Amino acid sequence: MVSIITPIILNAGGVGVYVPYSLGIDVERTSTEDITDIGSIYNYRLDKESGIGVAIGTNLGKDKVFGYKFALEYTHPEVNNWVDDADKIEILHTFEFSVVNTESVKLWLGPRINIGYEKFDNGYYDRDGIEIGIAPAIWINLNLAQHFTIAFDIDYKQVLQAGSWNLGTNTGTYVG
Repeated sequence: MVSIITPIILNAGGVGVYVPYSLGIDVERTSTEDITDIGSIYNYRLDKESGIGVAIGTNLGKDKVFGYKFALEYTHPEVNNWVDDADKIEILHTFEFSVVNTESVKLWLGPRINIGYEKFDNGYYDRDGIEIGIAPAIWINLNLAQHFTIAFDIDYKQVLQAGSWNLGTNTGTYVG
């Protein structure tokens, strides 16, 4: 994720827009229904997802050890190249602990908690679900000017998803 954050002068926090991008992963789901061509445990490939987000961060311009970042993001996942319409909305809470803290560079480590809602629908198969996850995260703030900071971060997210699906005349629920 790349974040561009403009500090709020009064409290050295900031608000910014960012572009989230996730690499592909293999996913396993367990369903309540056994479908001949899918089965009760099935796998699919989440190829990538990208979108847009808004972040509010604290401690951009202060020399403190702890900070917090709240983000709201929309992404459009690509799944197995067969889901035409896939959308996800997530709320992210990141707790930041400073490792390197100079006037122009801040390196942070900390946990990230996410809560999301996703909907996939291609006219034949549709799925609605929620997810909750936690991720270790690392990021860097580069203070390029007095009121301008650019940030880069990376995390490794593990999530639990649950929801319902509809495949033709078959329906069920999933957890994974």
